[in-house]
Amino acid sequence: CPRHSKVSRDINGTQREAMTTIGAYTMHVYAGIDLQLTEIVEPINSSNSLCSPSYSSVKYAITNVGGTDIDFARHPMLLTIRTTGVNNATIDTLISSGTLNILETKIFEVTNALFTDFIGTYNLEASLNCASDTITENDTIFGVYQINKLNLPYDEDFSNSTFTELTI
Repeated sequence: CPRHSKVSRDINGTQREAMTTIGAYTMHVYAGIDLQLTEIVEPINSSNSLCSPSYSSVKYAITNVGGTDIDFARHPMLLTIRTTGVNNATIDTLISSGTLNILETKIFEVTNALFTDFIGTYNLEASLNCASDTITENDTIFGVYQINKLNLPYDEDFSNSTFTELTI
């Protein structure tokens, strides 16, 4: 929202900019176009990684921290996920429809088919690219996705065991 002329500072005394948030606390709003990749929403590590799927969804949270609403039909955005580690892959998705209003955050799906069947560490590099985005320092984030599941079928060889008697 445009700053109210009589409310130039927030509750902490921080100077409000021409475009600011409503409320006690201010948030930086760049006057131009600035998309910020704020979080890798999926995949996430969980305590149930023993039963992880063979393919995982990749979703990002992106916030418009600029002072202009974004229409992706006019300002298309390319989302990329790169993985290294047990599986090296790059997947791109072009977002060319929809909108993202000032200070709005939305979840975007990059893919629902990132191959995650191998046990080990997936190093994630998530990025966005929009030609109209003038601040690019906040367009890439990194994460780690760990798979610890059991590979089935699981066989145990008891032929060399030291058991002398086994009762079932």
